[in-house]
Amino acid sequence: MEQLRISDLFAHYYKPTEGSMKYSLGQLDLMLSPGPRKLIDDWSLAERVADAFGLVTVASEKRFAWRNRQRVQPLRREGAVQADNDLDHSISGFNDQLLSFEKLPVGHPLRLCARELRLAVLPLGVFPITSLPFEEQHAATNVLLGKLASEFVDQVQTLNLGPFVENIAMRNQVYGESLSSLGQPGVTYDQVQIAYRAALDGFFTVVLTIWHNHLHDPEARASLLAPINEQNLRISRHYRRRNTVPRIDPNTGEIVDDAADEFDPIAHQPTLTVDERVLEQA
Repeated sequence: MEQLRISDLFAHYYKPTEGSMKYSLGQLDLMLSPGPRKLIDDWSLAERVADAFGLVTVASEKRFAWRNRQRVQPLRREGAVQADNDLDHSISGFNDQLLSFEKLPVGHPLRLCARELRLAVLPLGVFPITSLPFEEQHAATNVLLGKLASEFVDQVQTLNLGPFVENIAMRNQVYGESLSSLGQPGVTYDQVQIAYRAALDGFFTVVLTIWHNHLHDPEARASLLAPINEQNLRISRHYRRRNTVPRIDPNTGEIVDDAADEFDPIAHQPTLTVDERVLEQA
């Protein structure tokens, strides 16, 4: 029995990008499928390649969705902030209108009506509502609107405040839609990392299968590992030169540009860390 330590096999490997893995797996598929590039019959390796390609595809899709969310989210938050400001102004405008009636002579019926309404719905002014966090302000405004549409509907009509109430309702609806947009988490970075780790596991299972199935055939093993080792060399050279992981075109295996956008630079550790597990070879 010969024992191969996984850490020994992988000690020189850098973490491949999704594009790099796709390219390497695509080259392996050509070596294992019918056609002019076919190198060898190995059904178990072909299955591992197909499984790994599926995992890498999922990881690529999740990273793509996460990147798009990162680009869109600031715009969504900017829209929510603007909607928040618009709602604040509409509530303040309603309150100002009530205060304007209180400039009428003492005892004037409209002054009394406005004061009664203001003390009932905005006794401390607008700050207790406009200072609330996003979702709480939206809910508090709904409560305000509910009161104005039910128990204080007569006062609203008497003071001709309908346009001001309608403006608050319209602004609060837009505000709620903005908050709903913010609340859609989409793909999280944790999900991206989980998918990427699964892709790595599938990819290096292919490497292990090549070693396992062709341990005693160095020539076939070298040919099968060639696209993987070529990509690893390309990534390692780029990383040593620029301290970033390159973006790899999955169709050509070439570096697309110098933008290291396949990895989060904070979370990325370029070299593999592998548990000291032992693979037994017959």
